[in-house]
Amino acid sequence: MGKLRKFNDKRPAPNGLAPREHYVRKGSSWKAKMSFDDEASADNWVAIHSSPALTWRVYECSVCHKFHLSSIRKEDEER
Repeated sequence: MGKLRKFNDKRPAPNGLAPREHYVRKGSSWKAKMSFDDEASADNWVAIHSSPALTWRVYECSVCHKFHLSSIRKEDEER
C-alpha cells in the first residue's frame, strides 16, 4: 500500500493572488473549487445538498470555463 496522495490544484499566480472565483483557501494552501460541466448538473447538486440556512448561486468561472457554486447565507440575503 502506497502513501495517500493529495491532489491539489496549485496556485497559478506567482505573486500569490489567486482568483477567488476559482480557488478557495483551505488552511495554508489553495484548493480549486468543485466544478461542473454544465449548469444543469450544478443545479442538480444544489437540489440534493440544499440546506435551510444556505442558498446557492451557480456561476461560470472565467479561469476554467466551468460552473462553480457560491453559498449565500439566507440571513445575509435578507439585509
